[in-house]
Amino acid sequence: MSPLVRKVSIILAVVVLLVVAYFIGNSRGHRKFVSTSGRILVLSDTNPKNANAPDHPHIWMINADGSGAVRMPCTTAETDEDPSFSPDGSLVTFISDRKGSPQVWIMNGDGTDPEAVTIGNDAKSMPKFSPDGKHIAYISRGALTLVNLDTKAQEILLPIPHQGASDADTNANHREPVTSFAWAPVAGENGTMIAAVQDSDTGNETLTLVGGALAEPVPVASASNVSFTWAPDASHLLVSLLGVVGVRPPAEFLSKLPPGVSLAPEPNYQSAIYSFGNDGSLLETPPLAAMSKSDSKLKVGPQNPAISPDGVMVAFETWPGPNAEVKHFIGIQSVLTATGSAGTLRMNGPTAQPAFSDDGLFFGFTAPHPKELGWRDLITIHFDNGKVINLTNGHLNVLQFCISPARKKA
Repeated sequence: MSPLVRKVSIILAVVVLLVVAYFIGNSRGHRKFVSTSGRILVLSDTNPKNANAPDHPHIWMINADGSGAVRMPCTTAETDEDPSFSPDGSLVTFISDRKGSPQVWIMNGDGTDPEAVTIGNDAKSMPKFSPDGKHIAYISRGALTLVNLDTKAQEILLPIPHQGASDADTNANHREPVTSFAWAPVAGENGTMIAAVQDSDTGNETLTLVGGALAEPVPVASASNVSFTWAPDASHLLVSLLGVVGVRPPAEFLSKLPPGVSLAPEPNYQSAIYSFGNDGSLLETPPLAAMSKSDSKLKVGPQNPAISPDGVMVAFETWPGPNAEVKHFIGIQSVLTATGSAGTLRMNGPTAQPAFSDDGLFFGFTAPHPKELGWRDLITIHFDNGKVINLTNGHLNVLQFCISPARKKA
């Protein structure tokens, strides 16, 4: 081996070692474990020095009883958005422009060791960890994108190639962009599934399943407005459909459809919450929180369902008028049992964002502060003692919140 070849080989070896060391040093396994049990992430645009002066959105951590509010490290010039926890609650992923352009970041549960895991100038939103914590999915330019946290490799899951922009025109808009999504809570033998809502050229929305054992994306249902939640065991989804266009029929009827037809026309379906299997087929059970036919024509009804960890209770927002854009009039209509009978909890008024804690001990939602016009508080209802706690009480304007999945050790 000549001296030049030997020198080049040594340089290449050093470069490889540096790259490996970088990824090992920044891998999830080398981060400290931070327990966030009993804590809640809150996104707020409240200025901590002057509550009357709006600030950039930033992240706070607060206890479930309202104590211990701590602002995650950042400066007022930075915008942090869309925070969510890792499956064990030890990490937080979020969108931030702290490097000049919006990127997907991760940090420890106490706000330390922030790290960008994406590059590029395209806008990004809604990062969410996979159930095994090895990937983060996010939306960029309407595409549902997956990033491997160990290798930083990325993959576009939706829209499928013929739906999106061509290679010759990378700046073209996707014809069926993804607007929201959620990982299945647990993985199956063939991996983890994702359910995603896509906009269509017709102005309707379609819920699509991708991943897992599915060879290709499966359309589940189309409607004017679509929202959903996974069952805790990922066996099925609860899907809210307002102004139904079509649904994937029960499994036994799929074989009877003409080739290439996956969604049946809407003959009888009303605005309601329906249950679909994880293969995308409709489960033949009475819909939850069904609206009347007249309501269905007005496109009002239940939206944004949330299910309790034991699968017994379902919470949802209600749309009390035909103008679906007036979201501050949304209210939590009720909590239902799995049989569809009305529960004891009924919250009327402009409340929104229902969510259950992973331990099933409390239920959270946002509501307008009674005195601060335009501000929203974070409210929790604790099932063990019936306490209703206003966690923020006008001190923070709550834009979003996320309850830690970490559970206290027995």
